[in-house]
Amino acid sequence: MTKKRPLGQILQKKRRELNLTLEEASELCGLSVRGYQKIEREKNDPHFSSILRIAAAYRLDLGDFAPCLPEDPEKAEPPAEDPKECVPHEF
Repeated sequence: MTKKRPLGQILQKKRRELNLTLEEASELCGLSVRGYQKIEREKNDPHFSSILRIAAAYRLDLGDFAPCLPEDPEKAEPPAEDPKECVPHEF
């Protein structure tokens, strides 16, 4: 059984491998410093569009985030009720 790794750990490791500051990483990913920092510190769950931005900036496949997914999809949180939260953002 593979141990689940929080998204923040994966991002922090990648940022450090690239020798980036939080400011540089957030700019590279097209996110605010505060928003990126909250994702890295596991203080909030990112929108899918943010995950796409991060994956593109760090040249990661979405599969690289698989260790962050819940082991039991049935126990995962339901999708957003508000359709506005499901609209993709411009890159």
